[in-house]
Parts: sequence; C-alpha cells; structure tokens
Amino acid sequence: MNIFNLRLSVCNYLYRQIDASTTGIVKSMRIYVNYFVLTLFLTESIVQTCYAALVERDWLVTGDGAITWDTATGLEWLDLTETAGLSFNQVNAQLGVGNTYENFSYATDEQIRGLFAAVGLKEFDGGLSDQGPKVEYLLNFWGVLLNLGTGERSEYLTGMTAGLPLAQHWSGRVYWLSDNQAAVNVLLFANDDDYGNITIGSALIRHASNVTVDGDVNEDGQVNVADLVIVQQIVLGLSAPPGTEPGHADFYPPTAPDGIINASDLLLMYQLLLK
Repeated sequence: MNIFNLRLSVCNYLYRQIDASTTGIVKSMRIYVNYFVLTLFLTESIVQTCYAALVERDWLVTGDGAITWDTATGLEWLDLTETAGLSFNQVNAQLGVGNTYENFSYATDEQIRGLFAAVGLKEFDGGLSDQGPKVEYLLNFWGVLLNLGTGERSEYLTGMTAGLPLAQHWSGRVYWLSDNQAAVNVLLFANDDDYGNITIGSALIRHASNVTVDGDVNEDGQVNVADLVIVQQIVLGLSAPPGTEPGHADFYPPTAPDGIINASDLLLMYQLLLK
C-alpha cells in the first residue's frame, strides 16, 4: 500500500465512523480530533523521519544498537563500525559457528540495493542531489566511518567478486555533504582481500529471528486501517486495548515488547501497512 492510498483509506474509515455515530456530539467531536491528529501523523514530514523500514536493535549487549533491522526484507545489518579497519580476509575468518560474526554473511549487491531502497535511495554518482537527508538517515543506522566536517561518508566491503581478479572483492560508498553533494555507489572500488582501512567496514547480514510484528488489534484476522486507527486512539488515551490480547497493539521493540503502547508502536503499525 502506498502513502496516498493509506491516507485515503484512513480518511474513508474515519468518515464511516462519523456517519455511524449514534451517541451524540461528544463522540463525533472525538472522532474529528482523531482525524485531525492522524492526518498530521500521516504528513510527508513525519514519513520522512521514519521512512518505511529500518529499526535499531541490539547485537551483543543491551543498548549497543549495533544492528539495523530492515523490516521490509527481514535482514539484519551489522553496523559498519563493528568491522571498520578489518580486511575481507580478517572478517571472513570470523564468520561461521562459534566465531565473532556467527550467523552473518557478506551481502550481495542486490541485498545492498534493497537496504538503500528501504530509505528511498537509488544508486547515483556523486554530484548535486536532494538525496543527502536520506543518506544521512541511513548512515545514522548503519554507521558513519568518516566525519567530513561538512558531511559524512562510509565505505563497505561486499561479497561480490564478478569481474575481479582472485583475492579481490568489490566495495561501495555512500556519502553526503552539506552543500547538497551526495553519492550512492553500490559497487565502486576493487579491494584486495588483505587490505583494511578504518574508513571501510564490511556489509554483513543475517536473517532476523524471533521477530513478530502482529498488528491485528481488533482480532478480525487481518491487519488494515481499522487497526491503525485503534492504535492511534490508544496512544491518544481515547480507548483501551481491545479484546483478550492487548499485545496485538504492543509490538515495539519487536523482539521484546515493553508493555507500553505509545508512538513507537504506532510508527511500526504505519510501516507495516506501507509494505
């Protein structure tokens, strides 16, 4: 569902609620308040802050925030800062059971393009661009390896070797500058497998586990705008979680719901409907 259709569905749902109101002006006023607040929530400015798919998660210890979960693909990306300065050979030796990067593997170019797509980025060469805010948003999750003073840059190693000599892998680059210069290059440089640099990390992925995004708040067997409106009403304090499973509305953080239904749950519900 795209943003326009989601907004239209919300409006239609709320208008039906108004038409069905039978308890007088108080209920109608509350519905109008819901409509106003939800319309603000669905503006482009809010969409630009949450985009559609990335959630920070912990890796080794609580609070490290070293994992970026792409809810659209189900992939978890290890922060580039965790492998910065290590060569392909050094990281590759630590993949596999019992090693530092157990369950991780090097990302392909298509998987990297999927990560970029999650924040609305497409590959483009350096130059003037309006994509800087999206690059900055991505790097806030994935990791900044070089602070340029007027912007940020990160480079990453991939698992791609096509067209390269033995003992080399492709690397890519993303950066933005405050003067509207930016670049997103999925495969750009050929790197020797024994070469490491503090400005280069490894694009490591694993498949997310124990992730449950429910959202069927009214327990009708489907997740749609009606559930979104209910969560919005709960967040505003206009209603209590319905049914015998209030956890349907409490799905943030994804791996360990915190027992509180708030704006974080509302954002994930919105993201779910945009898929």
